[in-house]
Amino acid sequence: MPIDDLPRDVVFRFSFAFSFRQTPSSFTLNMRITNAFALTGLTLSTSVNAIVNGTEATALDYPSIAGLYSSSWFGDSLICSGVVVGEYTVLTTAHCVDGSSASNLKVRVGTADRTTGGALIPISKVTSHPFYSSSTMDYDYAVLHMAQSALEVSGVAAALLPSTDDATGDDYPLRIAGWGMEASSSKTLPTSLHHVNMVSVEQSKCNDLWADDNPITKNMMCFQPDVPLAPGTSVCNSDEGGPIVDETGQTVFGMVSYFAKDCSASPRPNVGSNLNDQSAKDWIKNMIK
Repeated sequence: MPIDDLPRDVVFRFSFAFSFRQTPSSFTLNMRITNAFALTGLTLSTSVNAIVNGTEATALDYPSIAGLYSSSWFGDSLICSGVVVGEYTVLTTAHCVDGSSASNLKVRVGTADRTTGGALIPISKVTSHPFYSSSTMDYDYAVLHMAQSALEVSGVAAALLPSTDDATGDDYPLRIAGWGMEASSSKTLPTSLHHVNMVSVEQSKCNDLWADDNPITKNMMCFQPDVPLAPGTSVCNSDEGGPIVDETGQTVFGMVSYFAKDCSASPRPNVGSNLNDQSAKDWIKNMIK
């Protein structure tokens, strides 16, 4: 896709292939580098924050969370998160794996430590939703099939898909967890999992804030800090694909999809892939192994 044709705010992700993710609140280009070398000659923002102003979490808090890694000459690099929904099945967002082959992907489960513990499991198959759009972020769902059982790893449990649409209304309590930098000024990723409390935002209200750039569809859900506009509290780059769960951590309502470029500085809600949508649930259930 020519740069001139890209949406107004896009993230380049470089892992031997480019994929495009719209985060439509500004007019600059971001680049996430998933391998240990950088392109030159581009003036880009390189913020790679994860949970901003979150607190440390344990593996017991999120027994279904998975770190998603891309393999390269330089080793395994965390690129996104995911959520275990079956013995051999992990959900993530399609933009996290766009352009990636299964042979280059692994998930780590059963640990809150980004670098060790639990089990690092190869991915045998990647299937993105057939209607996924990289320009609108609609149908931002992908199913990863693991080469080994995740449920045989100590402490791992499959998340439940939602049975109600509570999280598409206002003020439903939610939690989001992820790995990554804790502030835009950070230079290294923390090793421990972090999480933050959020609440849902009704879809039409969310659309009012996003519609000029990226309309909110039925396949999306929105969320914001449980204290509205709490300074510095947000998700950001590297949190994508991470589970949006209820207070028990057992039911997954969605996965982090996109957010305003300024992350914690924006009044716009964060946007997730909506697992309350029945057609999405049906597609996922048919893929679970």
